[in-house]
Amino acid sequence: MTLPLLLDSNILGQIVQPVAEQNRPVVTIMRRLFRDVRYQICFPEVVDYELRRKLLHLAQHPHQARKWAREALKGLDQLVSKNYIPITTETMRLAAKLW
Repeated sequence: MTLPLLLDSNILGQIVQPVAEQNRPVVTIMRRLFRDVRYQICFPEVVDYELRRKLLHLAQHPHQARKWAREALKGLDQLVSKNYIPITTETMRLAAKLW
């Protein structure tokens, strides 16, 4: 039985920008986890939304972040195409209660 690992936007943000020096330790660990059959890396829709919103914002600015944000969006699209967990009304209502 595989153990699902749900990523948050911080970790996912580091994965989609693997060349940044500060992200390398996380990227190295996550590459191992992606290959480990004991784990299933999952991407909650809300995390995709949070990171995508920020990357789209950065991609519109006329500075250096624009290029890497566009590349990160491509990487995000590839990653979330596997093991995507959509938000349901039931999930959102439970989140509201727990908040």
